[in-house]
Amino acid sequence: MKRIFQIAVYLCFLWNLILVVGVTLNASYAFDRAVGGQFEGFPNWVRALYILTTIVVISQAYTYFLASRGIDKVKTGILKFFFLLGLLSSLANLLSRSEPERINAIAAFIITVAFYNLLRKKRIHVS
Repeated sequence: MKRIFQIAVYLCFLWNLILVVGVTLNASYAFDRAVGGQFEGFPNWVRALYILTTIVVISQAYTYFLASRGIDKVKTGILKFFFLLGLLSSLANLLSRSEPERINAIAAFIITVAFYNLLRKKRIHVS
């Protein structure tokens, strides 16, 4: 079961990466799945923000990869930050006007649970 969950987490990171890169590239598949589904073409300021979001998603995936390989490699503060970011992302997606964007909350929540599990392991490991 643990292996299946890890695969699901990596698939969620891939899904997020495909979406944020899609916004950055102004891809039509992302129009109703990001920013409330309110654009038929993303303005440059949104695309610029999503370049930063792409960096965050890559950082999250890399942090998860490192932490899942060896819990001591990643500081607790970073895991807490990504856990809280996941909670906010899940909530933002759930509150979206766009139904396809609300579905993104599933991936965000799975990633949030993954960081929660890493935090729990780290606390157990430190004790």
